[in-house]
Amino acid sequence: MSQIFTLEQANRALCFVRPIAEDLRKLWVESNEKNILGENVHPILEKIEYALKELQQVGCFCRDIQNGIMDFPGYHNEKAVFFCWKLGENEINHWHGLKESFKDRQHLSPELTTALP
Repeated sequence: MSQIFTLEQANRALCFVRPIAEDLRKLWVESNEKNILGENVHPILEKIEYALKELQQVGCFCRDIQNGIMDFPGYHNEKAVFFCWKLGENEINHWHGLKESFKDRQHLSPELTTALP
């Protein structure tokens, strides 16, 4: 993991991540509609690729475009984890292990969440 977030840093990053996640969801829907109609989706896919690169620059990972699920690398209870956020949530309140996914996420105890072990 290159960028490591504290919970506070990850929550602050949501002001950048949230609008990108919203755009990605809209682009995803638009690409599916155009694909069904047999229309060219290449320009939309380029926009999706650009948005994903923006998220990489922030340091988070888009795990699910359709549902707006993002992971932020960090530490919880001195263990490397992903802070997990889903579009529609006000802030990050969950985490999961590095080899786990959204379905495995657990509620955070912020007092035990730090930048480094």
